[in-house]
Amino acid sequence: MNFVKRIKMKSIIGKYLKKTMDDDVVVDEAQLGKLELNDGEYSGVSDPQLMLDILDAKRKEPSAFVSGWEEMDNTGIIPDENVENDPGKKLLAAAEKGDADEVVNLLKCDRSLVHVRDRDFYTPLHRAAYNNHVSVIKVLLSNGADISAQTEDGWQPLHCAARWGNLESHPNSHLYSPQNIFSVSQTLTLLLDLKLAKLLWILREEQVKLQRRLIFGGCLLTRRQFCDVSKKTDEILINQFKEKFFSNRLIKYTDQLHFVNDSGENALPVFRIIDNLGNVVNAEMIKAFSADLCLQMYKKMLLVYVVDEILYNAQRQGRISFYLTNAGEEATQIGSASALQADDLIYAQYRELGTLLWRDFSLQSLMDQCAGNADDLNKGRQMPVHYGSKELNVVTISSTLATQMPQAVGSAYAMKLRKQQNVVICYFGDGAASEGDCHAAFNFAGTLQCPVVFFCRNNGYAISTCSSEQYAGDGIGSRGPAYGLNTVRVDGNDVFAVHMATLHARQMALHCKPCLIEAITYRLGHHSTSDDSTAYRSAAEIQLWQKSNSPLARLRAFLFNNGLLDEQQEHSLQQTYRQEVLNSLILSEKKPKPEIETLFTDVYDQMTTRIQKQYNELKTALAARENLE
Repeated sequence: MNFVKRIKMKSIIGKYLKKTMDDDVVVDEAQLGKLELNDGEYSGVSDPQLMLDILDAKRKEPSAFVSGWEEMDNTGIIPDENVENDPGKKLLAAAEKGDADEVVNLLKCDRSLVHVRDRDFYTPLHRAAYNNHVSVIKVLLSNGADISAQTEDGWQPLHCAARWGNLESHPNSHLYSPQNIFSVSQTLTLLLDLKLAKLLWILREEQVKLQRRLIFGGCLLTRRQFCDVSKKTDEILINQFKEKFFSNRLIKYTDQLHFVNDSGENALPVFRIIDNLGNVVNAEMIKAFSADLCLQMYKKMLLVYVVDEILYNAQRQGRISFYLTNAGEEATQIGSASALQADDLIYAQYRELGTLLWRDFSLQSLMDQCAGNADDLNKGRQMPVHYGSKELNVVTISSTLATQMPQAVGSAYAMKLRKQQNVVICYFGDGAASEGDCHAAFNFAGTLQCPVVFFCRNNGYAISTCSSEQYAGDGIGSRGPAYGLNTVRVDGNDVFAVHMATLHARQMALHCKPCLIEAITYRLGHHSTSDDSTAYRSAAEIQLWQKSNSPLARLRAFLFNNGLLDEQQEHSLQQTYRQEVLNSLILSEKKPKPEIETLFTDVYDQMTTRIQKQYNELKTALAARENLE
């Protein structure tokens, strides 16, 4: 900004200013230092003789204190030019007058007019800003007006917004200070350079007060005052940053360049209530568990173990086509399921058998699904282990990793809109956490504040990929706070800790505070019957976890230590469960397969003509094949 040229007073104030290479004006501290008073105030234009000189200069040449277009007629357009037939000049005039409707109409015809300039290179945005026509400014900005456009003398629209061209209207205009206009204009320009144009409107009222006090008010800007203004601006910026970018978290500026990477030695703590030997480490929380609840949880965990053993062997015998075991992760399933209400919606992955058994999903239904027979609720359309029950509020499992996660958030959002008093729990593994759907689900849950609990079973392996090869950060739990999720890490082999964490998470979710639970556990079995885990981990590793950290062994030890169970009772339970599971499996094998027609139903209410034709063709082909045989 060539300020000296604009006010035409080089001979009067030149000794207090110097020009930089980019034609900006800066205060010459060397000169000002000689004029500094005891209280730190710059004498600047307050020098009596200099003030008289400025006043005299203003009286002799008032035009020295007006903007470029004010030297013309009232419209800012050179009088002898025809405005009526020039859309660009019409837009300039409308912007200066504040005629938002006219501006909109002109830009509809030709949006490029937003960049038109007058003789001094003022754009419509400059003119609107000069007169504080906020509605026009918004229209111009929304149509691509350049907020950094400069006039011939270096003005940007924000300089015009400061209204320092209206000096003649103020009674103390003769007290104008070069330092003032430089400091204020540079500060406001900085705000725009930070792309905080919105701040201009927020500061509207405050801006006018500061302008009058600092620029036109008759007092010069002291060092202390400048710091106060800078501090006030920083506070306003910080408040805007907190609200706009950081969800109202406390932030501060720093002059230290420091990159953050949470790679310290201390990870998120792992919450537990009993240790590996079944000894209580949290005497207060264990009181919440009655003897009946403890026994019920153990029975369901034992049932999961028995089902696993029988169905795994059944697959090896060719009686079912596929199976995924739950060994080592029983506590994550039963501990979490026991903390939910019956009307809470479950989105499971494929290692959540215990969640269904806790809700009394029948063994026969389970075996029918794995056999894919006519009584299978899925009508034989799914692989084994892909359970589901509308009656029990368990969404059918999908093979594709992490697809259930955004679906769970959508269901939770629907519950929120309906003001339902229940939540959604979404189970997934550490492998699924590497999928894009996981991050999308976290983000939607956090921003929409959905009543959802994400439950991650971090069992150390995504099929054959160990956790250390999947992520470099502090597990899955460290991602939760970044997405606005209330996060806790628990010992996934401590059924009490899992239950308590899920219970508290559910309460938070009911108040639309989404949560993430990372349960640290270990997959004792192979990934599936199609996998041989000894190819990527040692048998010694498996045996170590089986011996020292089995969730079943831990709960069993707790029950034995507290006289709630003995060996005879446990043996009797195992025998009973084995017989029930085997009977259900045998019965499921005797049932017929689903009818061929079920391949074509349940997509539409009734078969379309095209689907009916395909069905008839298949029946004809099958009949012909039977005749040949």
